[in-house]
Amino acid sequence: MDAGGDGEAVRRLHALWTVKLAEHAEPHLFTADETIWLHRLRREQANLFAATEWAIAHDPGLALRLVGTLPDVWYLQGQVEKGVECLRRTLQAAPAATQWAIEARALAEATNDRSSIAMSLAALGSVVQYERDYPCARTFHQQALAIFTELGDQP
Repeated sequence: MDAGGDGEAVRRLHALWTVKLAEHAEPHLFTADETIWLHRLRREQANLFAATEWAIAHDPGLALRLVGTLPDVWYLQGQVEKGVECLRRTLQAAPAATQWAIEARALAEATNDRSSIAMSLAALGSVVQYERDYPCARTFHQQALAIFTELGDQP
C-alpha cells in the first residue's frame, strides 16, 4: 500500500477496534439490549468480516479472539454458514488453536467464573470437533451444556 507500512498498522488498528466492539457487544446479546447491539453490529458487518479476513492472513491469534466473540452474532443474524467458514479458516491459519482453547479453559477455571468455564469448554469442543475428535468434542460440549444449564443459560 505505502512505502512506510502505515497500511498494515491501520489494518491492525482496525482489527483491534473490531475485536473490542465485538467483545463489548457480546454480553449484551440475549438481553434487553440485544436489538440495539445487533443493529450496530449489522451496520459494522463489513468491518467485522474485513477485520476477520485481515486477521486470518496476518494475525491468527487476533482472528481467534475475534471469531470467538461472534458465534452468537452469526446465529442471531442468520449467518451461521458464513461464520462457520470464518471459524474453519481461522483454525486452519492458527494450528495451535487447541492450545489456546486449553489455556482459555485454565484461565476460566483459575478465576472460577462458571460462565467463562462453560464458554471455554464449548470452544474447546468446537476446536476438537473441527479436528474430527468427535468423542472428545462430545465430552466437552456435554460439560459445557451442564454448566450452562446449571446457570440457567437457555440459548
